[in-house]
Amino acid sequence: MKIIIVPGLSSPYCDQQKPVYGPLLNETSRLFPQARAEVILLPGQSDARGHTEGEFLIPEATGQLRSVIESEKTEEHFLIARSSGCTVVAELLATWKDAPVKKVVFWGPPPFLLYYDMFASGEGPFYEKAHKTGVQITKRILINCTPWESNIAKFSQRLLIATGSKDMFSPPSYLDYVFTLESLAHRIPTVEHNTVENCPHGVTPDMPCWTDYCQCILGWLRQDIPTHTSGN
Repeated sequence: MKIIIVPGLSSPYCDQQKPVYGPLLNETSRLFPQARAEVILLPGQSDARGHTEGEFLIPEATGQLRSVIESEKTEEHFLIARSSGCTVVAELLATWKDAPVKKVVFWGPPPFLLYYDMFASGEGPFYEKAHKTGVQITKRILINCTPWESNIAKFSQRLLIATGSKDMFSPPSYLDYVFTLESLAHRIPTVEHNTVENCPHGVTPDMPCWTDYCQCILGWLRQDIPTHTSGN
């Protein structure tokens, strides 16, 4: 089995995000010794040497994720998507009906309106922050970017959508609203949602909520998975 962590609008290699992605990857590997786990790099995100190719666009990012999964299509995949990575995964599963993906976690999925507010002008502090955290981005991110929640009805995989009570990008009130929509609340029994108390958008091991965060995400993934699996 393979567990893929899909990052958002920050490179997992930038100094600000290493404490977020590195420990999550280590904890995933510890709890799933039978699996291979990795954080993938999407187009427009800087690599470990600080080099960036292209820009962050949802179709290109979706294509990159699909290529990674197709290269090991005989394996069963589990996905952990963070922030804008949720939009990428939602697009993938909505357009790839037989994707070899069993379970998916969305952590802190942002509303499309937030994208518009941050990037429609083509400039400003959110662009500056993205560039500082290793992402090349332009207002073209709004092109062909489908709101993630509109794609959930097309999923066949089990899905957990979670956020932190202190997440400013994906507040619990937003997820509560999503789950009151009839199209999600009554037609998709495979979708669950959860809120981790006192948790922000980016979680690191030095925070008191770290254990609850890991239990929310990784504990849910471990359900129905044998402790030891052969033939990985």
